[in-house]
Amino acid sequence: MANNNIAVWFSPCRYFIFSLAFLFISPIVASPTTPNYIQILNNADPFLKDKNFQGLFDYLISYEFDFAGQAEYDYVLGLAALESNQPNLAVQILQRAVDVDALFSGARMALARAYFSTGDLERAKFHFTLLLEQNPPAKAQPVIKQYLANIE
Repeated sequence: MANNNIAVWFSPCRYFIFSLAFLFISPIVASPTTPNYIQILNNADPFLKDKNFQGLFDYLISYEFDFAGQAEYDYVLGLAALESNQPNLAVQILQRAVDVDALFSGARMALARAYFSTGDLERAKFHFTLLLEQNPPAKAQPVIKQYLANIE
């Protein structure tokens, strides 16, 4: 009977131990050839200069597993998704950037535009209003106000 109790306890414990081992080992086996996200963003400059947003999205999406959660990376990827007519995907990506850095106004502006593009006007209005409260640059204010007027 005592052996049965040990077996019942050991089985779930074994899975927990393997899970912990995986968490510690997985960073070790990450590809040493994966560039850092700054290099990726620098390599993305030609796409931005040419306004080739679909090419930019195709380039950046291959690195999402490695760099999702880096606000700058998520911003550029989300902007590329938005500008290549993928607003639903842009919302998900840009929300990550805003979650990481709530004061990242460029990401919040793109997120508000993405919500507007999906027709989620309530969330778009929330983010545009929040942007106005953050005292945006003079060039951005009329754009934000125009979006808010279109929502009303």
